[in-house]
Amino acid sequence: MRELPLLLAITLAGPGCERVPQAKPKAAPAASPAGNVLLIVLDDVSPGLIGAYDELFRKQGRPSQVPAPTPAIDGLLAARGLTFTRAWASPKCTPTRAQILTGRNGFRSGVGQVLLSTGEAGSPGLDPKAELLPERLRKAPTPYHSAAVGKWHLSSAAELELNPVAPLGTPPGRWFDSYAGSLFNLGEEREKQSEDAGYWVWRKFHATELAAGDAPENGQKVPYFSEERATTIHGYPSVDTTDDALALAGSLPEPWFLYVAYNAIHEPLHHVTLALPQPKDERWRAKNTCDHSEDTDAAMARCMLAALDSQIGRLVEALDESDTTVILVGDNGMAQRAFLPPYPRHHGKGSMFDGGIEVPLIVRSPALRPELRGTSTAAPAHAMTCSRPWPSSRARRRVVSTRCRSLRSSRARARPSGTSSTASVSSPISCPRPAAASPRAPTSAGTIRRSSTAASSSCASPSAPTTARSKCSSRSTTSPATSRSPTGSSAATCCTPTPARCPRPPPPRSPRFAPASTPPTRRSCAEGAC
Repeated sequence: MRELPLLLAITLAGPGCERVPQAKPKAAPAASPAGNVLLIVLDDVSPGLIGAYDELFRKQGRPSQVPAPTPAIDGLLAARGLTFTRAWASPKCTPTRAQILTGRNGFRSGVGQVLLSTGEAGSPGLDPKAELLPERLRKAPTPYHSAAVGKWHLSSAAELELNPVAPLGTPPGRWFDSYAGSLFNLGEEREKQSEDAGYWVWRKFHATELAAGDAPENGQKVPYFSEERATTIHGYPSVDTTDDALALAGSLPEPWFLYVAYNAIHEPLHHVTLALPQPKDERWRAKNTCDHSEDTDAAMARCMLAALDSQIGRLVEALDESDTTVILVGDNGMAQRAFLPPYPRHHGKGSMFDGGIEVPLIVRSPALRPELRGTSTAAPAHAMTCSRPWPSSRARRRVVSTRCRSLRSSRARARPSGTSSTASVSSPISCPRPAAASPRAPTSAGTIRRSSTAASSSCASPSAPTTARSKCSSRSTTSPATSRSPTGSSAATCCTPTPARCPRPPPPRSPRFAPASTPPTRRSCAEGAC
């Protein structure tokens, strides 16, 4: 079954993804009116940098990561929604963003590496034929209107040359109805900008007009690029993305799906010295200002997050909480340079340690049960799908056994005559009852020496004839029966039963991840295999 996108998985999973399907499902309740959906994606933000997460982690005995002041995320989302304390993503941003929008792993979507604006060889961007989350929502009983703002980073430079409005899909409008933001990381296109390229000078791509009556600058026609400068507060990327999101939230027909991907706190790290717009409610304003005298990467990353939190507060406080679901998620762990002791830096972004793949995930929704609001859950979740509790060991063995039997039978029917009857995904080896203990005969020239590895000769296939269990010489002209070793390799084995304990064969692998391989060529003792 194809994985569901993040939004649909959370909707189906219900409260904290902890609901297990019943044997006799009850009748589905009446469908509630469709509500708006706001999906906020943070860049390089570790959960420990958020105040609400830091408080939960310290209660669990984890050292503090010295969080930034985040009153808006803490009060508007965590205190009113469900906080996932065990959420993970990919160690890099582009694969995670593709997973969020497609609901598919990188080896299925084809997006497994970070895309560079220089056009260097790497993984391609999103397949134009891929079905994204806004396209799926457009097929809902009540169709959704969708828009995206902020960082895209899902199309390669070559693809953008062929289709400049790639965020809209092919044909335009199949994915998002409108888009405006940066196509890559800020500061990558230095050859097209000034030396200050980054958060202070950056290129913004306008695929469409964001709101009715929003005329392009200098009479330009969409699509077009504009050079944004942070000489004013509204030119700063986090403020610009928030302004665009607020304009769309007030102009899109309801119900709408709004994808807001902030660039912060991705490099280049810097101190935010501008007096940025603040939320109207003083409760969501940071009371502690950044210490600009501390010129370290860790201090600048936390200062950038504090500035981003104020913009999230501006956006969320302007929405109607009674009919808008807000999902906040990160794309990967924190940058290695921003870590503080006792956390090692090499466990950060780009690694498969928790520091590289652990992300924040908070869901605030009117569909959330009242008793779950303001709480946290340890249910495992992924940026692509939301997991359910793993079944019991007995049920898991039953499911795996059924799948393997089905796979073996289907392969046996499709196997041509003269080939092996043993599938590569499972090892149908049984350990025969050892014979009575007897002194081991000394080995002589031409006799197979017993190996100390897992491929012990005392294990034979249940279908092998008795000649496979007799002693044979490497010079014998009679081919012994072929047996399969516990490691899954197929070879001609000359074996002598001994009272040694037969090693347990490895558990069968899931057919979904089993590599497609052909049985190796077998050789008899006469050919020198023994």
